[in-house]
Amino acid sequence: MKKIFKEFGVHFSAATILLGISLLFNDYDVADEEQQSLMVVMICGALITIGRYHYLKNRKGIVMMIVGVIVLGIALFTFSF
Repeated sequence: MKKIFKEFGVHFSAATILLGISLLFNDYDVADEEQQSLMVVMICGALITIGRYHYLKNRKGIVMMIVGVIVLGIALFTFSF
């Protein structure tokens, strides 16, 4: 179970980095706002999954999970998708 959460965290982080790099090379338009919103959601996904991995490992990842859930809730209600 820990390995699955670790893998999802790595994949969320890698996707966030690739999306951030693609935003650097594109001109600004409306699609960039959607990509930025998606990037925030992926960062939250990485926080939640990596936090869950650390929580299962030694119970120290609860803060990462809580921050990820709070930021995800704010992002889903404020950003446009």
